[in-house]
Amino acid sequence: MQRAEHSASAHHSANDVSAGALAEDPVSLAARRTSLFVFAGWLLLSLAALDHVRRFALQLPFADEWYQIDVVTGRATPSFAWYWSLLSEHRMPVPKLIYMLMGSLTGFHFETMALLNVAVLSAASAVWLVALRRARGSSSLVDLVGPAALLHFGHEINLTWCFQINFVLASVLAVASLLIVALARQPLRLGTALGLSVILAIAAGCGTFGLLYVPPLALWIGLCGAWQWHRGGVPRSQSLGILLLAALLMTMSAAYVAAFPRTLVNPNLSPSIWQTLLGATRFTATGLGPIGRGLKPLTAWLMLGLLAGAGCWLAREWRHGRTSRMTLIGLALFIAAGLLLALGVSHARAGGGWRDLYQSRYGILAAPLLCGLLLIWERLAPRRAKQRFVAIAVMLMPVLVVCNDVKGLRDARRRHAVFSDVVEAARQNRPLPEISARWSGPLQCPPAELERYLADLKACGLAPYRTARRTTQNAAQQTAGRPAAAAVR
Repeated sequence: MQRAEHSASAHHSANDVSAGALAEDPVSLAARRTSLFVFAGWLLLSLAALDHVRRFALQLPFADEWYQIDVVTGRATPSFAWYWSLLSEHRMPVPKLIYMLMGSLTGFHFETMALLNVAVLSAASAVWLVALRRARGSSSLVDLVGPAALLHFGHEINLTWCFQINFVLASVLAVASLLIVALARQPLRLGTALGLSVILAIAAGCGTFGLLYVPPLALWIGLCGAWQWHRGGVPRSQSLGILLLAALLMTMSAAYVAAFPRTLVNPNLSPSIWQTLLGATRFTATGLGPIGRGLKPLTAWLMLGLLAGAGCWLAREWRHGRTSRMTLIGLALFIAAGLLLALGVSHARAGGGWRDLYQSRYGILAAPLLCGLLLIWERLAPRRAKQRFVAIAVMLMPVLVVCNDVKGLRDARRRHAVFSDVVEAARQNRPLPEISARWSGPLQCPPAELERYLADLKACGLAPYRTARRTTQNAAQQTAGRPAAAAVR
């Protein structure tokens, strides 16, 4: 009898365990499916961007890249002065170094060099997904908004033009700093502060658009150090090290600004404060891609709504939330840095008309601000507002990606057709004055300078004369081989 009772109780216990496992399985299974779907979406976006570059990468230099060709062809030496020299209002030693390294590895095959842009954006998107998954404990469909904002074809000029590594790298480093600020534990560790400082220093080396993130986030690092020094609980040496890092970043920013020549002239400067503010709203809308320009001013109001909501949720969490106040200050300062960039670009370009502020290449610079706003809404909004936001974001995301892809494909095909005509003209050995006069506009280089650059590229056997040179060499080899073949016969 006792054996029967023991057997029955064991049987019931096994059933209970089995029932519990079955009750938990749907939740864990749904989480795994969501995670799989999210990372599959990232992979699909990455492969699509890779294929886009394979098909439409610029085959020869373009716009500001022409002013680096003297170094590429050996006419000038890549000295420290060249790396530190101004290009418009930017100092870009880091992108120039990467450009020369990639060029030496690929033989300055410009189409292959453009693949680095996709690799950087794809890696940043993967880090975004992994970081949010670890912070939350599971993936969410809204996490895909980050990769979707960075990898759609609306960024086609940033994807297909190898020289845009300056924009791409600065934006990726801004997103990395956002993740550190949002997810770092408090009190802030010295190693975390050092990592963020290195990221900001590299971003500053990408141009003024990277530099503008440095003062606000350096201020946050300094506030963290000062707060830890005041409260105690951590070694004073750690707080002092954090304060020292903040001081170094501020000093670097001041030295960068002090090095600007006083005679720098920009004909596109904004004529008024109102034009600067209006232009900043237009710039932020480019973070949504070309659709941000196509649906103006609706998209500008959408960005203002996201910004106002983010401010509300930060203030609400400050009053009675469980998030560290230093984290909230960091998120607010990151948004301030994104707005500072928008104002800076608007101040420098608003005088050239609204089209200058809706350039498709600016979308990648505005994307970190969009990511910051989305992160605040997803993490800090009240439950009901968060659910509605996630639902709307997930529904709109495919529409935004498809619309931006359609516009990006159209622009890429148009530009690629023009560049293919130049390559074909070079292959046919058409006169350099004819090529430079006809295509100086699309290639954005004055005719006289373009003729000289093309002559140097031709002498070095680089694009657009790479194919022509190989064809000539093959013909010469075939001609040289004919008598030998006849002799063998």
